[in-house]
Amino acid sequence: LSDFSSDLIGVSHTEDDEDKLLQSKAFEEQLFFLVELIFHVIISLIPMPST
Repeated sequence: LSDFSSDLIGVSHTEDDEDKLLQSKAFEEQLFFLVELIFHVIISLIPMPST
């Protein structure tokens, strides 16, 4: 297990992988923002029951 993890760490520290990691992180943030935006729009469209 330790050999595998050290290999994984050794492999993952190339420039390309780091760029991909940054890109996927940025994509996740955009996706999260988009979902939140849609959520707010849906909430505002749904008439709230007046209590």
